[in-house]
Amino acid sequence: MKFITVIFIFLLTGNCFAQVLSNNGAVATIASGTVVNTSSVANNTGTITNNGTISISSHLSNGGTISGNGLLHIGGNFTNSGSFNAGLGTVNFNGSLSQNIAPLTFYNLNIANASADCFVLGSLIVNGTLSLSIGNLVVGSNTLTFQNADIPLSRTNGIITLISASNLVFGTPGNTLGNAFVVPAGLFNPSPTINNLTINRQNSLTLNNQMLSLRGILSSNGPLNTSGNLTLLADATQTAMIDGSGTGSVNGDVTMQGYLPAGFGYKYLSSPFQAATVNEFADDMDLLATFPTLYRNDESKNTAGWVTYTNTAGLLNPLQGYAVNFGSSTTAKTFEIIGEVSNGPISKTLFNNNNQFTLGFNLVGNPYPSPIDWNSGAGWIKTNIDNALYFFNASSTDQYGGTYSSYINGISNDGGISNNVIPAMQGFFVHVSNGTFPISGSLSINNKARITTSASAKILKGKGEILSSLSSGLKQSDANETKTMLRIKASYKDGNSVSDPAVIYFDNLASNKFDKDFDALKLMNTDISVPSLYTIAADAQNLSINALPFTSDSTIRIPVGIKTEQSGFVNFKIESLNNLPYSMKVYFLDANTNVFHDLRKEPTYSVNLNTGKYDNRFSILFSLKDSELQLDPQNSLQARYSNGSLIYRHIGIREDSKANLRITNTNGQVLKRVDFTGTEEQKLLIDLNPGIYVITSQSEKGPVHKKIIVH
Repeated sequence: MKFITVIFIFLLTGNCFAQVLSNNGAVATIASGTVVNTSSVANNTGTITNNGTISISSHLSNGGTISGNGLLHIGGNFTNSGSFNAGLGTVNFNGSLSQNIAPLTFYNLNIANASADCFVLGSLIVNGTLSLSIGNLVVGSNTLTFQNADIPLSRTNGIITLISASNLVFGTPGNTLGNAFVVPAGLFNPSPTINNLTINRQNSLTLNNQMLSLRGILSSNGPLNTSGNLTLLADATQTAMIDGSGTGSVNGDVTMQGYLPAGFGYKYLSSPFQAATVNEFADDMDLLATFPTLYRNDESKNTAGWVTYTNTAGLLNPLQGYAVNFGSSTTAKTFEIIGEVSNGPISKTLFNNNNQFTLGFNLVGNPYPSPIDWNSGAGWIKTNIDNALYFFNASSTDQYGGTYSSYINGISNDGGISNNVIPAMQGFFVHVSNGTFPISGSLSINNKARITTSASAKILKGKGEILSSLSSGLKQSDANETKTMLRIKASYKDGNSVSDPAVIYFDNLASNKFDKDFDALKLMNTDISVPSLYTIAADAQNLSINALPFTSDSTIRIPVGIKTEQSGFVNFKIESLNNLPYSMKVYFLDANTNVFHDLRKEPTYSVNLNTGKYDNRFSILFSLKDSELQLDPQNSLQARYSNGSLIYRHIGIREDSKANLRITNTNGQVLKRVDFTGTEEQKLLIDLNPGIYVITSQSEKGPVHKKIIVH
């Protein structure tokens, strides 16, 4: 049976009074002009159409259907498990105790609770006007959406309380109308930090005097006037950003923060603004320090290229990188700069004058208040620009030095810390391609290169250095798992243990020479406590990432170079061997000591080096041969062990050539050295225990090796 139960009805004329109204299936219509006053309403399964006024001093529970264009006063909680169609009606929360508001779509919503807060229990949509007569609307970790009313918000004495997980939306796709609107003064108390702000109104939204801080994403498909009161926050978790895919505009000054895990040393930064000046850094650093704290980079200089740039009136040009030193503090540093954000296409002309120190490297930077994707084909035009990125990581001990990392073709030399996603305000080097000098290049970027995801945050850092960005789930590219590659690193054995990495990988489109789309050049580290490691291409280019073609040759030799600024033991260590066939042997060759070190068995090779640059001493050998190891078939060594004697012969040298023979075990220990002359078969009495030994003969033709097994 369908029925309405009304307990204690006192008057059934123009006004109805009840203690409880319970509807279990009936259809009830409140006509225009009719007023129903009740203590509570439980619309369990029925239908209530309200075109009049319902005043509920306590709770409204809806499991059925409520609709209509009337006025609904609620003095308690509004819970809903049914259907609520707001029509053109108004819902007024006017209780004296705290009230809960169901996550629904309202037309007009009024907050008039002078004694306690009104709590939003989920995402809330207002199609008409949210009126704040008195009291506090607490949004919490929810989304508050205003559709296309001319006046989406009005305020008398009420306020809205937002938290860092709150989202504000003005207009949605398909609901973009409404007059230009100014946010009422005093609306937020205190000035809030929120998660995301979305603008979809065709006409402008002006923040007025409302300071708003954002920790997530600003999406603008309509005009937003900031009134200088919008801040993009940064912390150890993430940096707020502006989604560059929007069709709207952000007008007026924006404050953007950058977070650094440590303020120590130089950072490569850039400006996300159209015309910010050096003065923006004045409150974060000492621009008058004896040793300059801010530089720009000029590739045309015959010296290192660094030009002091501490005049506070100097422009921080979009797409330009700067070296900024915040001082000697090793604690985390949050800095901020202010300006009007850059948007749309930006271009910069770059140069390669082949000068001794600059060598065609140009310091550029992200020009937008959002991360950008270096791999975005539609977002960049790179004319005479190599495809590698180069990032700088400040030293933890030397305020003026640091190390470099690189990225190209899905490969980073630091194992994925540096990658294709470039955070906002991040400076980086690119290289103008070599050719007939001087050469000019052009780097152009547009909004299609900007990151637009709303994924949760993750820090993108080069060894703890690169600025943080909202970027988890982005298309970060590092092909560790798919490419055939070797990762090697070098560090001082007794130093600060910071290592310098290099990569060799195989790609059929690459060559043995430097390839601008596959290889990354080597920028030498400026931290003297870290060596600079690189491999050397067939055209003598020093590479931090070296792509080679697959080959059917049984032996591949790649020269390895290292530059040291201090003397001592250096550890060369294989960090990983990815997708190399197990039959492929990998050796580290030291031509000076004739060590032939098996890197599969022992990944670390240690050697004592003086300060200097070593380009002809070390190499990595990939070999399908196990017992016959040699680099030149015309310069070979025969060796076997029989009856307590090593029988050997060096083939390919002159009869009067002098050579030196060395016997080494698998631990690299030299067991015996002996000089001999000519190509005649030689016999050396020596007692060798069962095991594997490498026999090395050094002549004017270089070293040759032979592995033997003693049973």
